[in-house]
Amino acid sequence: MFEEFIDFHNTGISNIIGYKGIIENYITESYLNNILPNIDSWIGYGKDDPSKTEAALIRHVFNHLMDKISLEIPDCFAEEFYIYPPYDDNLHTGSVITGKR
Repeated sequence: MFEEFIDFHNTGISNIIGYKGIIENYITESYLNNILPNIDSWIGYGKDDPSKTEAALIRHVFNHLMDKISLEIPDCFAEEFYIYPPYDDNLHTGSVITGKR
């Protein structure tokens, strides 16, 4: 059991998730450096449709996270780009399909 914990810890997941994790730091950095300076635009979008603005902010932050991580650690694994198992039966970017559907 201890060996399984070590293997899990060695994935780095404990470093990226949590209050002091890498993701939290990148989100804070994205907010301070990118969202806050443009807050008037985001507030304007929120007046039209708050749910669309929230989704846009999530995409915006994720784009910043991807860019930041790609700059710092450019090596990738194929599994990073596929959603498996899929959320639904629709085809999306990164969907893995076979000859029969």
